[in-house]
Amino acid sequence: MFRVFIPEEYEGLGGGCFELCLVIEELSRVCSSVAISYAASALGVTPLLAYGTEEQKRKYLPDVASGKRLAAFAVTESTAGSDIGAIKTTAEKVEGGYLLNGTKQFTTNGGEAELYTVIALTDKTRGARGASAILVEKD
Repeated sequence: MFRVFIPEEYEGLGGGCFELCLVIEELSRVCSSVAISYAASALGVTPLLAYGTEEQKRKYLPDVASGKRLAAFAVTESTAGSDIGAIKTTAEKVEGGYLLNGTKQFTTNGGEAELYTVIALTDKTRGARGASAILVEKD
C-alpha cells in the first residue's frame, strides 16, 4: 500500500497526490486512524521525495515502499502548535550533519516510525522561511 506514492525507480508504483488521496479516502471508510497513520507516513517522506539526494532516496524509499520502515513528520511543539513560524526547535550544521535542539509532540507514527522528517529552524532570522526539513533515522 505504501508503494502508491513512491516513484517506480525506488520500488514504488509512481502514483501522485490523486492516487494517494484515493487510498486515504478508501482507508477512511474502514478506519480513520489507519488512514491518518498512512497519510502521516506519506507526509514524512514528501520532503525526501522533493529535495532528498539520490543517495538518500535509494537508501530509504524502497524500505518505505515495502512497509519495512514507517515514516513520520515532526513539526508540532507545545508553544507553537503546528505554526512553523513559531517553532523553537533549531538545527545547527555540524560535521557529519546537523545537531537538533528542541522538543516535538503529537507526532503521528512517532512511536513506530524509523524515519522522521523533523522541521527545525536553521536560520532564526528568517522566521518560517528559515525552517528546514531534517531527515532523522531512529536510533
